[in-house]
Amino acid sequence: MESRNPLKIFGKKSESLYVEGASIIHTAKNGRITTIPISSIQQVILHPPNGSFYGGIVLTTARWMESATNVQLLNLDELPYAQNIQKYIAEFQANASTAQPATPPISVADELIKLKSLLDDGVLTQEEFDKKKSKLLDS
Repeated sequence: MESRNPLKIFGKKSESLYVEGASIIHTAKNGRITTIPISSIQQVILHPPNGSFYGGIVLTTARWMESATNVQLLNLDELPYAQNIQKYIAEFQANASTAQPATPPISVADELIKLKSLLDDGVLTQEEFDKKKSKLLDS
């Protein structure tokens, strides 16, 4: 038997869903493979199997119109895998929303060039330019 990745689940008839970096890979029953960027997932709904009823995990994304990927779970053994995928998606999206884009540092030379341009354009007076230049060079 194939060992299971904690972020991979198998559904009926060779259907699978697994995490690969920033994407969810869904292999449908007909063999069609769909890559879903985690950033595009709007909702994850987990329906645990209940007795003789199958459960499932539904990933909802917004593209031209509302679309959803639904993977049926065969039994309760697959539930932890689906829960891991649900947790991974939530953590990935939380980390992505708190990440701040890096802003390149502005050099003193760049600032002086900007100030000189403002002086030349008449936006700053010589006195204002000298004060700002002195402040920049002192820092």
